[in-house]
Amino acid sequence: MKSKKVFEFAEQLFNNDFTVLPVEKGEKKPLVPWQVYEDEKPTNDEIKQWFDDEPNIAVLCGTASSFLLGLDFDRTADYYAWERNFEAVIPKGYVERTARGFHAFFRLSEPIQKAEIQEYEHTHNVEVAWRGRYIVIAPSLHKSGKAYEAISGDLTSLKPIDPKSLGLQPIKQNSKTETAKTETAEAQKILQGERNNCLFKIAVKMSKAGISQEAILAALQAENTAKCVPPLDDEEIQTIVKSAGNYQIAEPQQEKTDIKVSTIQDVLAAPEVTWLIEDVLYQNSLTILDAYPGKGKTLLALQMSKAVASGQDFLGSYAVKKGSVLIIDQENPVAELRSRIIQMHINPDYPIYFMNFSDIKLDNAKSYDLLLNKINEINPSLIVFDSLIRFHNSSENDASEMSIVMERLRAISNAGHTVLVIHHKRKGSGRKDESARGSSDIIGSVDFELVLSEKNGMLELSSGKSRREAIEPIKIKIAVVNDTLGFYLQEGQKSKRQQAKDTILKILEEPKTLEQIQQELNENELSFSKQTLREMLSNMPEVEFNRGERGSKIYKLKQNMEAELRKKMRNNSNAEKKYNSEL
Repeated sequence: MKSKKVFEFAEQLFNNDFTVLPVEKGEKKPLVPWQVYEDEKPTNDEIKQWFDDEPNIAVLCGTASSFLLGLDFDRTADYYAWERNFEAVIPKGYVERTARGFHAFFRLSEPIQKAEIQEYEHTHNVEVAWRGRYIVIAPSLHKSGKAYEAISGDLTSLKPIDPKSLGLQPIKQNSKTETAKTETAEAQKILQGERNNCLFKIAVKMSKAGISQEAILAALQAENTAKCVPPLDDEEIQTIVKSAGNYQIAEPQQEKTDIKVSTIQDVLAAPEVTWLIEDVLYQNSLTILDAYPGKGKTLLALQMSKAVASGQDFLGSYAVKKGSVLIIDQENPVAELRSRIIQMHINPDYPIYFMNFSDIKLDNAKSYDLLLNKINEINPSLIVFDSLIRFHNSSENDASEMSIVMERLRAISNAGHTVLVIHHKRKGSGRKDESARGSSDIIGSVDFELVLSEKNGMLELSSGKSRREAIEPIKIKIAVVNDTLGFYLQEGQKSKRQQAKDTILKILEEPKTLEQIQQELNENELSFSKQTLREMLSNMPEVEFNRGERGSKIYKLKQNMEAELRKKMRNNSNAEKKYNSEL
């Protein structure tokens, strides 16, 4: 690729009201703080400077390029499926071939409500780029050495089209006057979900102009008080100012000067691996949850998050350790998240935090550092990444490229967080060890793989890869019970621990030692460590203990427990009948 060719094309786009950005050659990493140019056009001099040295070229979508809409297809099959639905509007756009799929661009006649195609059955297979997104374009080079290639249309001469022709919903407008009034009024507000990004762009712009951090902090505090709804706290403002400074001048990474060596005593002193959600999700682990599209991965992860944040049993049967949750969602629009939260009756006071379409890329050092700053601030017990493909610019089939992504996810879990990564299932594979899409190194890098699959019309959550004891398959269904959307256990399904508790009540018809209880549970194929068993017994209100001759605990049922157990069994039976009727 010749620099003159790139410069001339960039200048041509610039003159046709596109905002273009220089991108690292062979990569998708912008060479300038691109957020600044959402609302401020670059100058002709900047264009000349940026494209003088053979970079890749990207175009900023949305209002920055006069309502430019970009569609990104990772696979050719996904593009052709979309093309069949919208073949009538193809001649009105511009299409180019990428290393793995296609890009399609259109200029809209008016702004849209949200970046989501409504009338398209394969919506999950197309990434819609609007405001806040950029796309690398031809004649850029992919890291594979393959050039992006224009195959139809002309990007520089796009004519505006009706958003509805692409299945997009325009912003409702009664008149130009009313629209202008609305836009003026809204411009005075910075709403929740936009606050950090807006203030960050202001901070970067001021830092670029050489203004001191003290002055930037004062300006952001004033802007926050005047426009943010609700205002951010002072600590958050200070973090934004610091991040803006680091964005322009990245600090060099520290090189390792030593390698840690551990003794056997060090290893034995490490904490025992425990459950965050019993029999489902290990604490401080790196776990992948994979399934085919549309099976409910996001819903299941949100239900796990609800359980952890509330401290309530997952699926009504699996005990959890209560803690805060961070959900980093680059898959679902915020409107969809809002709908799910309402349908699932998730209490607004639960400690669940969201980062929605934050453009986090784990294979980008700056982006990764910004993420770590946020994780350190929140210190969540559980972190959900939805979905893996949205968090990198690497080739999923390239083990060496994906190793960077997986190593950084591993580093997050090693720092004391349970990491749950939502991933797509490989099409056409019936084997669990080959279920996840992409390089085998992805599954090889994780501690556990949870597989959500459909068997005989029923959903089942089971183990794929597992570094420890695999979970027992859990048969579940999506339903609305008591006006609450979620996953529910199939009739008769009980957790391993619940089965053990039921068995213990039968075992303790006569007093038993811990060892005797453990042995009888083993005979019923319900194996637990002594530590876990002690914990279970201590949390069973039906059980008490006396000290034996040598001080050992002798467990037994509490007095008058038999009548209470019969009453409990009757209540459980009635509850199960009611539950099944609701399902």
